[in-house]
Amino acid sequence: IQNLKSFLDTKDIQLYFSNPQLEQFARQNNWTGEIVSPPNSDFLSIVNINLGSLKSDRCITRDYTYTINFDQKKPRATLKLAYTHNCQTPDFMTNDYQNFIRIYTLEESELIKTTGFQHNNIEEISDSDKKAVIESEKDKKIFGKLDIVKLGQKNNLTFEYFLPESLTYDNYKLYYQKQPGAEQINLKVIIEKNKASKVLFNDQIEKDVSINFE
Repeated sequence: IQNLKSFLDTKDIQLYFSNPQLEQFARQNNWTGEIVSPPNSDFLSIVNINLGSLKSDRCITRDYTYTINFDQKKPRATLKLAYTHNCQTPDFMTNDYQNFIRIYTLEESELIKTTGFQHNNIEEISDSDKKAVIESEKDKKIFGKLDIVKLGQKNNLTFEYFLPESLTYDNYKLYYQKQPGAEQINLKVIIEKNKASKVLFNDQIEKDVSINFE
């Protein structure tokens, strides 16, 4: 039973019940996998979609660094994503990692630019060129872009965006929602103000985490 609860907490197993009471119980324990909306909190979820129809995910190490700067009227978020392909040669399970990345953030967030992709400037981003998508879903803003990590290589990507003014330095907190089934994720969270910085979190992600400024 303890192993089962661990798999539920790490989202390796998710539940759905047609019975409303059982479904409510699963939702209260965060076992249903739906996007959550914690009050008075920043929110981040990074969803990687393997479009290659292979098992290349097992070869990928993901290192995320999320920095929030409070020196402007609106907090500015810089999300750095490093994807390392640890497999060297193709086989029946593995090839280049064709990854469509979706960044879930607060609804009021405004994308400034991206770097490391083929198209980097906000002026180049539109639905028509199929290089990026900006959309809304379940009271979240979503920034999406396609990236391809070659076998044995490492890609460094960045999303920069403004967060809502309601987030403040002194009362900052972040809810990070882990993608179900994802492994090998390292997350570092930094806040900055007046040229000073503080690391709030630096660890491997195995389940959802709530991070507070203490």
